[in-house]
Amino acid sequence: YAGDREVFGRSSGSSASSDSWPPAEFQQKSGAYEKWARPQDSSDPVFDAILKDRKIISEVEPQPGDDVIVTGDQLHRLLSHRKILHLFYTGFAANMCVPFRDYGMRAMKDRGYDITLIRDCTTAIEIADTAEGLDLTRAAVIDTELNIGYSVSSEAVIQACQNAQ
Repeated sequence: YAGDREVFGRSSGSSASSDSWPPAEFQQKSGAYEKWARPQDSSDPVFDAILKDRKIISEVEPQPGDDVIVTGDQLHRLLSHRKILHLFYTGFAANMCVPFRDYGMRAMKDRGYDITLIRDCTTAIEIADTAEGLDLTRAAVIDTELNIGYSVSSEAVIQACQNAQ
């Protein structure tokens, strides 16, 4: 099952985008495959309004002169320009966006940066069974420590900044 790229280091001319497996109808869960589609929840007007009207909260809204990063390549160019080597991560979705976006912890670790997650300034997307104990957040911190970089408390970061003055 090896393709030309794996065997010879080159492509046979076909690309993944022209691959017909899995069938498009299966991927879209339409036609003969519609029965495997996820059930659709009924619309929730309150949630729909939140999504429609969402915006960045004023406390963290970009200000004139701030750099706004959209991609991992942009972040890498900014860090390279400023000679930054150590990255601190905080935020929501410590088990999804924070590690896996193209500017997230894993991608930036793969580019050679030192990665530190500020554990008490982040949370994972939890489910009903894990929310009370923040189990998925703890798992994300452990994954960071085992596979990506380091974790630290916000108190330790503040203390280090004060000591550096």
